[in-house]
This record gives sequence, structure tokens and C-alpha cells, in this order.
Amino acid sequence: MKPKRRGNVNQAAEILGIDSRTIENDRYKNPPKLGIPYHKVGGRVVYDLDEIETWFQARRRNPVT
Repeated sequence: MKPKRRGNVNQAAEILGIDSRTIENDRYKNPPKLGIPYHKVGGRVVYDLDEIETWFQARRRNPVT
């Protein structure tokens, strides 16, 4: 089994190409606008980087031709 890739908000932001503050701010919105998946481990927020990739790919849009 492939080991899980886990990371912090900066690593998630790098994958998505957005500012880490955008991700942090979205976590506190109810409901969140982006809804980027994360996990709470104790007091820490941890991102499964493979889940981030899947979340990103699911939002692909094709331009109307």
C-alpha cells in the first residue's frame, strides 16, 4: 500500500496554486465557499495531499465551444 502524503496548509496551497490564507479563511466560513478537505489531529489541521489533488481534479471545467 502506498504511504499517505500528508501536509500543512502551505503544502496544500502550493498544490492548488492559491494563497494559504485563502484556504485558512475558507475553513472558518459557514458554509465554506471552496470546501477543501482537511483533517483535525488534536489541535492541528492536516491535509491529505492526495485528497487535495482529487478535489482539484473534480473541479475541472471544459470551456464551451
